[in-house]
Amino acid sequence: MAKIKSKKAYETELKDMIESRTGKSFDPFLLPQVKAAAGLMRMIEKIDEQLDKEDLTYMEVGATGQAK
Repeated sequence: MAKIKSKKAYETELKDMIESRTGKSFDPFLLPQVKAAAGLMRMIEKIDEQLDKEDLTYMEVGATGQAK
């Protein structure tokens, strides 16, 4: 599997996207939103990778020995 990008890498990617979209240099006013979005993007990638490795359900043995 590919290594998960760092939060800083996501921030750089988002800043580049904003500059490309607006045609202007990055406005520091947007930094809190970019940092929050970068953290969420990293978290989503980690969760998605974990879901690919594991099942969404698991079997457990109940008090009387039944599978549930």
